[in-house]
Amino acid sequence: MAPGSKVYIGKAYTHQPKFELISYSEEFSEGTEDAKLEQLQNLSEDGVHWINLDGLHDVSKVDEVSKIFNIHTLLIEDILDTTQRPKSVYEENYIFFTLKMIKNANNGEFYDEQVSIFMGRNWVLSFQEEKEDVFDPVRERIYTSGTTVRKKGSDYLVFSLLDIILDGYMELMDQLEKKAIKLEGKLVKNPNDNHFETIRKNKYQLISLKKMVHPLKEAVNKLLRTENDLIHPSVHKYLHDLNDQVAKVSDSIESLREINDSHRELYFSSLSHRMNKIIEILTIVSTIFIPLTFIVGVYGMNFKNMPELEQPNGYFYTLIGMGAMAFGMLVYFKRKKML
Repeated sequence: MAPGSKVYIGKAYTHQPKFELISYSEEFSEGTEDAKLEQLQNLSEDGVHWINLDGLHDVSKVDEVSKIFNIHTLLIEDILDTTQRPKSVYEENYIFFTLKMIKNANNGEFYDEQVSIFMGRNWVLSFQEEKEDVFDPVRERIYTSGTTVRKKGSDYLVFSLLDIILDGYMELMDQLEKKAIKLEGKLVKNPNDNHFETIRKNKYQLISLKKMVHPLKEAVNKLLRTENDLIHPSVHKYLHDLNDQVAKVSDSIESLREINDSHRELYFSSLSHRMNKIIEILTIVSTIFIPLTFIVGVYGMNFKNMPELEQPNGYFYTLIGMGAMAFGMLVYFKRKKML
């Protein structure tokens, strides 16, 4: 299709998209959960306005609000394509940022959702796929007087949104590290096929996370390098902190990838060690039975002239001799620490 085509690429949702409007300044804060387009067209110059749309599947809604804020059609295409890699774009009147939000992280299991954010001089426009998000702590701070977000502009609000998304990454990294430690203990004790499947699953999970975080690091660095009057100098120190968080997450992913590779090696090493122990035991058993088999074979021959066959207690003497031989070999192997 032609560049800038407005086509939704993502999961099929059925919920009705809504515009959430939150306006605030140091003196006031007010919110509307289901704002109308007329309200978005007549935003006041006072304070900061955050408009959040939860639902990209309704292309008309995205198109309508994009026209109000003069969003370029190529960026609308990026909003609607949920497979878009994280990036940042600078236009004359706004900054565009898109990234993946981690949701429902529990014991290392998670799924991601695309979030696109536009920042103007006194407005922030965010798009997400579903109703639920991780922004409730930010909303709570907006509705609480005296907080830093109430005293600053739209640039700090965008930092707060990005920061809380990265907190989700940090929490996920902690869970994955704890999960990796537990898995290593299981691999040492008793590796099985389920553990190998977990290692394989972790591999692709970390590859997916790397695809989310690596371009995000580039986007945040670009945000720091670019001089733009939409970002106040006082907010740069917060962006540096954001950059540090992204770097930490990226380092954690690389460390976990190395740990996962070592888990794979440990899995095969543990299996090989267990197989060697089994072979060692079978070898000892075979060694014990070789002389016993020889004795049984000798006296199982059908020669007539075998004096021992005439002994009244020959059978019992043979059994006793064979038992003593087996016992002696077991003692020998034990002393040599082969058992």
